[in-house]
Amino acid sequence: MSTVYDWQMLARLMRRLRRVIWRDDRTLWGFYAVAAVFLLHLLRYATSQPLKSAEPDGDGFYTWIYARSLAFDFDIHLANDYALCGDIFNAGIDEGGGRPANPLYFGPALLLAPVTFVVKTLLSFGPEVNAKWSGGCSGPIVYFVGYSAVIATTLTVWIGYRIARRFYSEGACAVAVVVVGLASPLNVFGTLSWYYSHVWAALAVAVSFLTAFRAHEAPENGRSWLVAGLGCGFAALMRTQESLWLLLPLASIATHALSTRKTHAMWRGTALLRVLLLGAGFIVVYAIQLYVYRRIYGSAFVIPQGKLYLQLSHAHPWLLLFSARSGLLYWTPLLWLAVVGMPLLVANRRMGLLGAAIVVASAANIYVASAALSWTGSGTIGARVQTSLAAPLLFAIGASATSMLRWAAQRRIRAPAALLLALAPWIWTTWMTGTAGMPNDRVVAAPELYSGAVKNGVSTIYRNIGNPWTLPATLVFSTRYHAPPRVFDQLASDGMWAKDYRTLEVLTTDTLTFKTPPPAFYGEDLAKFAARELGVRPGEQSRFLVTLYWPWVTAVRVTARPVSGPATLTIKSASFWRTRELGKVRFERKDTVEIAVPPDAFDSGINEVILHSDAPTVLESWQWLDTSPHDTSIRLIK
Repeated sequence: MSTVYDWQMLARLMRRLRRVIWRDDRTLWGFYAVAAVFLLHLLRYATSQPLKSAEPDGDGFYTWIYARSLAFDFDIHLANDYALCGDIFNAGIDEGGGRPANPLYFGPALLLAPVTFVVKTLLSFGPEVNAKWSGGCSGPIVYFVGYSAVIATTLTVWIGYRIARRFYSEGACAVAVVVVGLASPLNVFGTLSWYYSHVWAALAVAVSFLTAFRAHEAPENGRSWLVAGLGCGFAALMRTQESLWLLLPLASIATHALSTRKTHAMWRGTALLRVLLLGAGFIVVYAIQLYVYRRIYGSAFVIPQGKLYLQLSHAHPWLLLFSARSGLLYWTPLLWLAVVGMPLLVANRRMGLLGAAIVVASAANIYVASAALSWTGSGTIGARVQTSLAAPLLFAIGASATSMLRWAAQRRIRAPAALLLALAPWIWTTWMTGTAGMPNDRVVAAPELYSGAVKNGVSTIYRNIGNPWTLPATLVFSTRYHAPPRVFDQLASDGMWAKDYRTLEVLTTDTLTFKTPPPAFYGEDLAKFAARELGVRPGEQSRFLVTLYWPWVTAVRVTARPVSGPATLTIKSASFWRTRELGKVRFERKDTVEIAVPPDAFDSGINEVILHSDAPTVLESWQWLDTSPHDTSIRLIK
């Protein structure tokens, strides 16, 4: 009897677990997927983060400074926080508000501060303990607060699962949870670098998704539109560009308006009321950020990084997606499943216009991120700025995985095919062992044997077609620039000629030395002379490719020398779409000549320079100049 009772208890527990994840789940796949994400992130944090030396760094330091100030001082006057914890980028200067500035977003602090307050209350430190420990700059307080990011990551994928399950199958959505939880930027910024704004933005975007879909399901409930506005405001509070997710409830309002315009005489007024409720909810929450800006900067309407930081006319979405320097699809290639799923969202009639809104908002989010001068995310492991897209990516993967599983079931793809797919990596590894240069006269340890074979196989593919995951980019690049596909990886980076967008100080070299070119340079089409010298031969077109960070160039200084006798050098610049002649320069001897160039002759990203000469000419250096005035202020309204 006891055994029967135990089994009944277990069955009831399983039913409750299924309902916790999603009310209509018939198996525990969703629960297992969410639990796996939670446990693996928890294990990673517990085993990789140091208790005694835990300390926020990079931009995340400033997110933490806000949280620390709220938890310890209950204010946003950061002078004492900087005095105790430091100011790693010297950002805490007075920008007009009469107090130290903080250019990072305030929203994450609202989530971190309560946790920090509880942790610092529970922990007790003796008088001999380092002030930075007891003050929450580093050490145990920081370490234990970091566990909250594991919960945030789990909540993000759980909410995403609940949204996706409204439309897609249980197994497919479980797959989506695992992919996004373990193989998206969340795998790093959900645990290892939790003090950045990104994981908190991902959670907030997931919440905004949930509120938007609930409003879509209950359109007659006016309160649901107000809550949807609160959700979108919450997302924008984490990162301003997340306000783009207002497109989701707006698309829902449009869908309902279009469906009732023939049966509802007041459909326009109803739609307007819903928009007003949505806007009111958004403003109520986002006003917190405006208040913080007003207190710190003296104006609610500012761009803390400065007006130069975001350049919508110099965006690089192609590079952001495919770059070897933190590209989203380069570093996390399983997210191709989301790319495949995006058209399926648009085609899903049950969603009305919401599917299209998700695709448009996701694309706009990527475009805005790529318009930052530091579009690579600077120092980062993977595409950290796209961490906030976790919920929409999970939704799109749910769509593609549902279609793939349905296709597989219809074609009865069973055990043999699954087994072959599972064995394929090992077959490939063993096949490539013979040409991997393995020693035959000693013991070969497993890491050397298997990694050597894998490296040999991957290198063979890379030499011929580049990175298979970025073929759309590398094929376009190779076709346009007539260079091997792998050169795209070499060039798709920050590049040279970087300047600070506030001080205009040159951060990396502004001069290209042809004997020792920078990494983001391709000069195989230049003529080769003695002693590693590069240049131009008569009757031949020479050119080089180089990547620039700074999008503005007003002049270039070319240092060259003719090999024998005078030489006239013709210089052209080429963007992806067009070629411009910059001028002709005559060299009698080694000389440096400055050439004024049109405003759009060069840009940030990949640039091509085309050269012709009537005599052999050695190129020694090429310097970029920018003498144009730039508005580096932060206030939008003066």
